[in-house]
Amino acid sequence: RLVSVVFASVMATHAQSTERKVTMDLAGQLAFPSIEIPGTSVNPNIGFGGRAAIGVDVPIAEKVSIHPSLGYLFTTWGWDKKESEAGYTGLAEFSAKSHFLSMGVDAQFEVGTGLRLITGLGFEFPLSGTADLKVTITDPDGASESVGSGSGDLKNTKAPFFANLGMGYRIKSDMVAKLVYHYSFTPYLETGSTKYSLNFLQLGIDTEF
Repeated sequence: RLVSVVFASVMATHAQSTERKVTMDLAGQLAFPSIEIPGTSVNPNIGFGGRAAIGVDVPIAEKVSIHPSLGYLFTTWGWDKKESEAGYTGLAEFSAKSHFLSMGVDAQFEVGTGLRLITGLGFEFPLSGTADLKVTITDPDGASESVGSGSGDLKNTKAPFFANLGMGYRIKSDMVAKLVYHYSFTPYLETGSTKYSLNFLQLGIDTEF
């Protein structure tokens, strides 16, 4: 009887470890733009956003699983540039909002009790984007005047290819907290020699069902 109890326990543990689990992945994020504009330099502004996706945890070994996911990602981002001459200061401010269909596959490695290493690849497919540009001049007396502004849809967008690297920790039997850095190898927006890339630091929760 003891042997049968031990055998049943081992089989139950093995079945649990190899079970596929559907997950709801929710994360908030900081966006770090990388901007290349020939002949000038600008100050990238940190943006904010989030990602919501459906994923599946698929065990492929005792402590290894893959996690494909498909979802929606939103972020703000932008830059500013300030120049001064003869007591006058010019300030250009560019702000944008971007929407993506987010698709990726992560490999997850159990490296300790509840702790996992996460690495993966994927694409962000642009759905839409808008941008605003505002230019103001401040005179030597401190008075500011808007000298130009405009807004419109973002054009010439591409689907960035990205890599993920981060850590996860199981905080409940059905929840895993994750901190992941998302690095884009290719630009999101490219016009001539001007290139915009978006990198993200994401903190979120995967809930298993």
